[in-house]
Amino acid sequence: MRHERLRSTLARDAAPPVVLHTSGGAGLAPLEALRAAGCAVGSLHPLAAFAPDGPGPQFARVWCAIAGDQAARAGAQALVEALGARALRLRDSPDAALRYTQSTIGRYAADI
Repeated sequence: MRHERLRSTLARDAAPPVVLHTSGGAGLAPLEALRAAGCAVGSLHPLAAFAPDGPGPQFARVWCAIAGDQAARAGAQALVEALGARALRLRDSPDAALRYTQSTIGRYAADI
């Protein structure tokens, strides 16, 4: 295969870079410049709190809300599975993760 043809084939078949953020309240607007530059953008928001002075996040069986472009959702799904977490796939914006957390999980929280 000639180099020019190989280059064009690789460019055509290459997946876009995936950029994910973990802020459930930010939406995808902060990533719009990266989307315009050709990246797949999305959100992977763990539905759990992690103590800043703790041993580090433990993701096993933690639900993570994922949203975004199709390639970003696929990348987030793969990452969630690699971490041993569970995916909650959102159809709309990642803001829904915050609403979901508040309406279902949040009602069982207690102040200490």
